[in-house]
Amino acid sequence: MMMDHGKHLTASGLQAIINIRATLNKGLSPALKEAFPNSVAVPRPEISSIIELQPLWLAGFISGEGCFRVSIRESKSSKAGIRVSLIFVLNQHCRDESLIISLVDYFGCGNSYSYKDFTEFKCQSFQDNYEKIIPFLRKYPVLGEKSEDFKD
Repeated sequence: MMMDHGKHLTASGLQAIINIRATLNKGLSPALKEAFPNSVAVPRPEISSIIELQPLWLAGFISGEGCFRVSIRESKSSKAGIRVSLIFVLNQHCRDESLIISLVDYFGCGNSYSYKDFTEFKCQSFQDNYEKIIPFLRKYPVLGEKSEDFKD
């Protein structure tokens, strides 16, 4: 929107855009840091400042960041000798841990896990995926290529 309004055509407007870019993902590349040495990352909103997760936003978030997996592992307790699990996962940078934790409450299932550089929401329970995640995604469909993964 800033570019649509021509903000990138002024030094201060371009710096404002670079400051926003510094907040995203891994921040500025070395080349951008060198070109814009006075950049200051824009503060990110805290999850507590978000009143409530909205289902359509969450469906869009899943379209971009969600993952559907099938895990096949050895199992001594199974006659077939294997265990098949259907898994739903959302990964994010560790700075968004509070968002991932909120998904456990929102869906009423799954767990959040934190690692060195990222955090994830993971639902491994067949029953929870079948009774909570799948109905949500049928009501609020994911888009794009992810919709084909969901169908599979």
